Amino acid sequence: MLKAIRDLFYRVTSALSLGLILFIFSEEFFWGFYRRGSSIFDYLETYIVYALFAYIFLILLYWSRASNIWEVFLLGAIYGWVIEGLFVQTVYENLPYSISWTSLAWHALITIIWGFYLVYQSAVRENYYRVSLIFVIIGLLWGILATYWIIDLGYLPGVIEFSLFVLLCALLLGYGYVFFVKLLPNEFNPSKPELIILLAFLGLIYVVVASVTILIVIIWTPLILVTLLALWRNRKRFSKQDPAERITFYERLIYLKNTSLKRLFYYPLLIPLFSTITYSIQLITGTYLGYFYMLALYVITMPLGVLFYIVSILKALK
Repeated sequence: MLKAIRDLFYRVTSALSLGLILFIFSEEFFWGFYRRGSSIFDYLETYIVYALFAYIFLILLYWSRASNIWEVFLLGAIYGWVIEGLFVQTVYENLPYSISWTSLAWHALITIIWGFYLVYQSAVRENYYRVSLIFVIIGLLWGILATYWIIDLGYLPGVIEFSLFVLLCALLLGYGYVFFVKLLPNEFNPSKPELIILLAFLGLIYVVVASVTILIVIIWTPLILVTLLALWRNRKRFSKQDPAERITFYERLIYLKNTSLKRLFYYPLLIPLFSTITYSIQLITGTYLGYFYMLALYVITMPLGVLFYIVSILKALK
């Protein structure tokens, strides 16, 4: 009983830590800055939902035995479609483009691949130059993207307000990166009651959404099933290999437990430094590049997400 409680504690707390990473990349990086009028409870509620996404993601990451960028991308695709097609219904709003934007283009490519996989993969290889470069690029783009929202909101926060918000996000990211690995259990095997509760909850949401739009049955369900089938085929092929031939990404994360994780807390602090630079330049000059950045991001990542998905499926099913 004590072991079961301890294992549950580590599953939940590691998911809560990963939820910080997913929350910051999928929400705050996209929205750019604090929305006036939003309460701390609004942010907390959204974060709890992302912690749930993190829990689902970790179950699939461990079960699938994903080991490379293509396999992790398929998990990112499921993560994105669960967010945009189950919990909200943006997948069905502008078909066929909405299948990729934002599920594949942002959640899978930017949050899971850029913010999760590449950061930890670089840390495993002790390539901290690449880790720093990842966060420098995020910072530069964050400051540019933030000015896009003057179109919708009619205002932009001052430099200090913007910088303090991004600094808070960076500190939360640092905490998430370090404690996610520290708390990650060697095996992520939820108990039967956990799975029953989770599946019942997701099933209830599915029924509610299906009562609103049949597109969840026609479009969303086949996408999820095909992706799970590809991951299952990949897992089956992996089980026939010598364990020494291939190390899963989950096992690499466990390996990081025995390394110096403290530095991963500090690298996200590059984000507020460089985002403040690009944001300040735009405010001083009155030249807001956010619209052009968002347009370029859409034009590039929307088809890129589809391409990544097709390649990932082909590699998994071969």
